[in-house]
Amino acid sequence: MLVSQPYDSQPVRVDDARERRHGVGHPRVDGGRGEEDLDDHLHAVAAEPRHDGVDVDYEHFTDGVAVNTFVECIGGLLTQLKKKMPYITTSIAPFEDPVIQKYYQPLWRKYSGVIDYVNFQFYGYVDNTDVPTYVQFYNKQSANYPSGKVLASYMTGNTTGLISPDLGISAAKELQRQNKLPGLFIWSADSSKQSSYGFKYEIQGQQIIANH
Repeated sequence: MLVSQPYDSQPVRVDDARERRHGVGHPRVDGGRGEEDLDDHLHAVAAEPRHDGVDVDYEHFTDGVAVNTFVECIGGLLTQLKKKMPYITTSIAPFEDPVIQKYYQPLWRKYSGVIDYVNFQFYGYVDNTDVPTYVQFYNKQSANYPSGKVLASYMTGNTTGLISPDLGISAAKELQRQNKLPGLFIWSADSSKQSSYGFKYEIQGQQIIANH
């Protein structure tokens, strides 16, 4: 995550995968003891020097899970983490899907005070997206998360069928020109490391933010 300080953030990811190489999997959102256990675990992990934030990336919701359950479980978790560790950066990672938005927008409306960034997954849009269309998508999501610091984003590695990192860079520059760019999220360093171009797009992203 690159934000306008500038610095390179290394957040712990809270998601619905049971195992993530650089994240903390937590497949259940049910409140109660599970939330307390996750809170304790995340506090310990986030306290490690290499971590300075928490990114919430739930992408699959079991049928019947109430929106309010998700809102209170995640919102309560972030509230407690901010009380214990006020220096950490928090973000949520929604994307363009009606089910996802049904859960994340109410979370934002109630708990935006403990969410520093909206790490929207713009890299999930299709490859015929051009810069003006990307900006339209950005404006739409900024309206969905009012007053939020919505990060532009792009993906490296295999982007078949999705927007390219070159398009992501161009869109970020246009958003910066319009004074709308609070930061960038790039997925992912592992993909870049394995690619033929290495960390080219991370470096370009850093240069954009450094000139912010």
